[in-house]
Amino acid sequence: MSSLASKFQRVKSRLLGTAAVDIPTPFELTCECGQRIAGIRKATSQQAECTQCGTVRFVLPVNVYPSTRRVGSEVTGGGMSDRLAAAAKELVPVAETVTPVDSAVPASSPGARDLPGTSADRRDKAGSRERDKADSREREKAGSRKEVRPATAEAEQPARAAIQPVDIKRVARRTFTPFRLLMASALAVVVVTGWYSIRQKRMADARQNWRTSVDAIELALQEQNFDDLQQPLDVAVQAAALLGKRDPETRRMINLMYQTTAINQVSTVDLVAELQRVYLKSGQLDESRVTDLKNVITLGTQFFDCPLTLVDGSDTKVRLNLPLRIGAHSVIIESRSSLLRQAAAKLQGTSIVFAAKIAACRSPLDADSDGSWSIELASEGCALLTSGLHCTQIGLDAETQPLLKQQLQRQEELIETIDLQALQQQDQQLQMAREQQAEQSGEAE
Repeated sequence: MSSLASKFQRVKSRLLGTAAVDIPTPFELTCECGQRIAGIRKATSQQAECTQCGTVRFVLPVNVYPSTRRVGSEVTGGGMSDRLAAAAKELVPVAETVTPVDSAVPASSPGARDLPGTSADRRDKAGSRERDKADSREREKAGSRKEVRPATAEAEQPARAAIQPVDIKRVARRTFTPFRLLMASALAVVVVTGWYSIRQKRMADARQNWRTSVDAIELALQEQNFDDLQQPLDVAVQAAALLGKRDPETRRMINLMYQTTAINQVSTVDLVAELQRVYLKSGQLDESRVTDLKNVITLGTQFFDCPLTLVDGSDTKVRLNLPLRIGAHSVIIESRSSLLRQAAAKLQGTSIVFAAKIAACRSPLDADSDGSWSIELASEGCALLTSGLHCTQIGLDAETQPLLKQQLQRQEELIETIDLQALQQQDQQLQMAREQQAEQSGEAE
């Protein structure tokens, strides 16, 4: 067969993915005497005789199965694109890369054949393995041979597949097929549609809850029914948060909820009476009573009715103007609440009615004390009173006190102009910053 006919025969076998047994497939072995045994593989196995010493060697037939990573073959496997590439290489020869010795395929593997381009050392090893296999078969047939041929000096090592570069484009084409992209798009549409439907349902429910709750709140305020306020106020504030409402009506409802919560958690402790109780008849402070006082006055909410002033030299503190003095010690009450700072700045010269919790108390006996009682109100839970119904719950009658009624109106107008949620977040950030600063100072000491 001419070289041109052989080339076209190879191209045909590459395209069809079949074995061409009539294509010359050479083999080359090395006899133990050093003579090289070469020839052409056949469709069946054959025995090749060494021309120098007469040793008979076993030769594998042509491999009729597609190539794998471990076993080479004349048959091209894979898809049509792979077979077209193999046929193109037959028509346009390309310089082949020599397979490393450590990644070569052992000749003893089933269906294996000699790969072109390997080194002489690899061919010697493969020939030795084939020779040992043929000799073992001859010994089994003879049965009476006394001499045993020594094993090869080198042990067979498992073949390792040569590292092939990854074709990113090919992997992407196989991964992102049109069908997979279509299914992924359909799934995305279903997910987005379901999420949008659920969100629309939640928004519609929130709008309905807002309208229903506001009506219930207004009815309770008209009927002076304080017990029916807490539940609709909670629902209204939750609905407003979901809807993202920040209008004056929403701010009014949020402050009403703060007022209602404060009254429901009102403290039963009289602050002034508790401060007087820690003094002995001699006018001295009792240390055991001071400790109990600090634990008692922090429970529940306290209500105050007094003017507020900003502390000089501080942009975060506000002080209550209370002419309060217990025994020989004055009482100073301050707060870092952003809401109280807003009230002190915009309602100057008026007595502000508000609710707050006591966060900490420092007595004159403390080491860092300046000789007076220092009480700090918590930023969380502060609320300006704006409703006559709430004032009634703490013993104030707005109907019989015109000045109190006017003050409640001014405080309600102030509430409608400020963002209570933003002030609350600001207080939380300032509190976290102070705690971190205190931790750093403690570690430094």
